[in-house]
Amino acid sequence: MEANRAVAALNMDTLPAQLKELENRQQEYERKKQDCVRRTVELEQQFQMHEDTRRLRTGYPEAVKLVFAMYAIGVAMAQLQPDSLRTYQDPQNRFQFTYPAGFGTPVPGTDNGFRSRTVAIRLSEFSAGVHAGHIILGGEAVLTSETPQLDLQAAGGLYDAITLQIFPEPIANAIRNALPVLTPDKLCDAIGRERHLDPADPRLTGLTAQQRATIAKVDIMGNLNSKVLRCDVVDSTVTFEKEAVLVPAGSSRHIYGSVRFLAAPYSSFQLIRGSGDAPGEALIRQITAVVNSWKRL
Repeated sequence: MEANRAVAALNMDTLPAQLKELENRQQEYERKKQDCVRRTVELEQQFQMHEDTRRLRTGYPEAVKLVFAMYAIGVAMAQLQPDSLRTYQDPQNRFQFTYPAGFGTPVPGTDNGFRSRTVAIRLSEFSAGVHAGHIILGGEAVLTSETPQLDLQAAGGLYDAITLQIFPEPIANAIRNALPVLTPDKLCDAIGRERHLDPADPRLTGLTAQQRATIAKVDIMGNLNSKVLRCDVVDSTVTFEKEAVLVPAGSSRHIYGSVRFLAAPYSSFQLIRGSGDAPGEALIRQITAVVNSWKRL
């Protein structure tokens, strides 16, 4: 009964604004962190250039100078290669995957290791933050267990593991058990729907009318006016792009990514990202390639 009272006390009218404020704070924190990282790199580069110049001026033979110049050019060209890949290997040696070097440095992501988010990996130049003047949401590589759920409310709030945390665990568990299980054949339909769970479902009869009404509000959260622009199913991988509105009267945002369904003990490996602009075909292909590169060790 304590869990029921907790949900009954939830004010769902203010929840979207609270979630938006949390997103804004996260974006501001990431922007400042990235500014600091960039400034550090710039200072290191300036110091290195100064040292290289000093050494060349203190008597290096011309042949050695030429070698250094050729080496520097080679390094620069390698860094500019857009298709260069890096391999992420799980510290516990459970899996690995490859990703473009331009996605940045992998670090632990949101709710890493918590409940169904078995592993969450943030990529410094790809995940949430401000990149090239654009606000980016999500973009974490996530390995899930239990029934598959989707980041960024790609199929509404009830299928989002982080959003579902607003409910006490007994009610959240009842919701997970009542929701249709996502599969490669069902995902395209799910991301295009606003409603996924009937509040009158018999499995929810133990809840009050207010609690069931709250579930209905969370179901459509982040997924208003959903419009699927593409949804491609290839074997066990689903790649999609859609537009949806976070809150009523809000602006539309693009949600896009790829989800690969896995055999137990895992359920999916996914990379889902959001932005105000369309991602473009090249980025969609990169995301799909990352997801398909996942390999169990």
